[in-house]
Amino acid sequence: MAKVTAKLRVGNAVIEGQGETQKELFENLADTAAIFTVTRCGMCQSQAIAPEHRITGEGGKFHYYSWRCVDCGGELHLGQKMDGVTLYLKTKEPANTRGWSKYQANRGGDPGASDAPGWDQP
Repeated sequence: MAKVTAKLRVGNAVIEGQGETQKELFENLADTAAIFTVTRCGMCQSQAIAPEHRITGEGGKFHYYSWRCVDCGGELHLGQKMDGVTLYLKTKEPANTRGWSKYQANRGGDPGASDAPGWDQP
């Protein structure tokens, strides 16, 4: 079967995918659309969101990907599939924010206290 290429407009994004089969093409379009059609923060509903990429570890061993809200600091983490190439949205928890959460740094005091480090979930 010949390689198939398709372009798809989803919201403000134009998604392009390729595949050897219809299933492969559809999977590629779906994976890409899921990542790049995030349009609002799940915590404050702001549209001021930006992609973020952090590298940590010795020699840049670990890469972390997320969407970050410029207005409230909320973050939607992305996971990496075993293929090492494809990303996916981590949207299971908390359900009411579709995966968005906000880190609150420890302001001192007892590590077990309510102001200890953790992810704020409305």
